[in-house]
Amino acid sequence: VMRGESHIKNADGTDGGVLTVGGETVTAEVAFMPTEADGTVEMTFTFASSALGGKTVVVFEDLYEGDVKVASHSDINDKEQSIVVNHPPKTPKKNPKTGDASPIVMWSALMLIAAAAMVWAFRKKKAH
Repeated sequence: VMRGESHIKNADGTDGGVLTVGGETVTAEVAFMPTEADGTVEMTFTFASSALGGKTVVVFEDLYEGDVKVASHSDINDKEQSIVVNHPPKTPKKNPKTGDASPIVMWSALMLIAAAAMVWAFRKKKAH
């Protein structure tokens, strides 16, 4: 059985400790039967990474035969075991509301009344 544990790599390159997300340690485990002396095994780690933007996660593995640890790989500087978490894409801000929400019918009616009053006043002045 292969057990993997995720660690955070600090900016100075040191081990920042076991990665926990939501209070849970991020681990994975896979059972396999080797068919050759050398090979690889894929492990899937599932966790919410949105809070880890810009950080490096490094996987440490331990290989067990039954309950006995027979091999271990825990190199914080191993680039083959490292993943840099990208910053989550920024959600665009809502566009500002444009335009005037005033009732156009009311303003149009007021404009027509004002124009009619001006025409009436002009005619009355011309009549005198």
